[in-house]
Amino acid sequence: MGGHEPRCILTDEDSSIAAALRIVYPRTEHRLCRWHILRKHREALNALYANYEGLKDDLDSAINHPLTVAEFESCWAAMLDKYSLHENVTLSSLYDLRRKWIPAFFKSVFCGRMTSTQRSESTNNMVKNDFADHMTSIHMFAKHMQRFIEKRKRAAGHETLQCQSRINSSSSWQFEVQMSRAYSRAVFLKIRGTMKRCGAYRVETDPTLGDHHYLVQHTSKSNRYSWSQHKFKVTANASNGSYMCECKTWEHTGTYAYIYTVIHSHLLEL
Repeated sequence: MGGHEPRCILTDEDSSIAAALRIVYPRTEHRLCRWHILRKHREALNALYANYEGLKDDLDSAINHPLTVAEFESCWAAMLDKYSLHENVTLSSLYDLRRKWIPAFFKSVFCGRMTSTQRSESTNNMVKNDFADHMTSIHMFAKHMQRFIEKRKRAAGHETLQCQSRINSSSSWQFEVQMSRAYSRAVFLKIRGTMKRCGAYRVETDPTLGDHHYLVQHTSKSNRYSWSQHKFKVTANASNGSYMCECKTWEHTGTYAYIYTVIHSHLLEL
């Protein structure tokens, strides 16, 4: 790791791994893989879904939508009230581990949009299913693995070349050009979608904090989720280069969200 500890590591609930990480990477945030946790309770959850119509959607919303801890706690409580499941063992177990796997609890930790170990496990499955089984000899495995690595390197090289190529701007915003140079093509195309939605938000100066502090709200405010914040506080100061939003999208993913709206409305570039 070049002498640096990773900021975050996702694993299953193996206690031996957790113990080892505390010794080897004491400053690294250890979080649990969402996919493993939900798979562990799959049968019990499926039984709940069968008995309580709408619970699956509400649970998915509680896991994925809250941007702050307060939002999550309010959302979870509303879900338990709605279905009278305060004493349910499965949901209680999921809640007890919330600080280890619910995204709202580690929004300030960079994860690059990773919430599970499925990507690495899918690579393992591809190796096992495509060119390795209990009959594969060592030299054949090494040969196939070398081809696999070369194929991935070619794909990565192609992506690097594409990133270095000029991307046609879809707007006249100066910071769109900046973003196209700062991010990979795949990430930038996602960012471009976020930028296009900037017009759907209204920005106003935060009356309690003044200059460089803003409140961002969607123009079509929805009351579908009573627990959801309707305004987010954004700090954007071009003179000293400080940008911050309480949604923590930048810290968590390395990309912006509500900050884009402020930049588009009040600033010219980052």
